[in-house]
Amino acid sequence: MIKKTLFVGAILSSLAFTSVDYRNYNENYRETVNTLEDLQEWIVQDIQNGQVNQMIGETYLENIDQCLSRLEDLQLRNK
Repeated sequence: MIKKTLFVGAILSSLAFTSVDYRNYNENYRETVNTLEDLQEWIVQDIQNGQVNQMIGETYLENIDQCLSRLEDLQLRNK
């Protein structure tokens, strides 16, 4: 689970520091949101399977919710 989280974090970091091609902005936005939503599902499954401590998993989920909210705010500003 931690490896999944670190991997997604690395992907999101690389997206933040690369030049933005605005022709693909919406596609990149959608892919980022899909990845974060997938990560949420994995974390919920890991909590249910006992692979992740519930409090830690809930913290991950809260942080992902905050990221999704910020992405949505950015998307609304760029329309």
